[in-house]
Amino acid sequence: MIYEILETLHKHGIMHGDFYPRNIIRREDGTFCVIDFQNAEIGHTCPREEECYELSHFRTKLHI
Repeated sequence: MIYEILETLHKHGIMHGDFYPRNIIRREDGTFCVIDFQNAEIGHTCPREEECYELSHFRTKLHI
């Protein structure tokens, strides 16, 4: 689920730039929310998902 949130951001041209567990909170209703976009890049384009540093780095951390 958390990876899908990051993937959705990338599909909308947003690279978080500092994506770590500390930047994910769980709301009272149980949903997750990404916070702290101060290092974000707007207009990001992933050439291919497997080549995108942020996505591949996070996949490695999740072991997927």
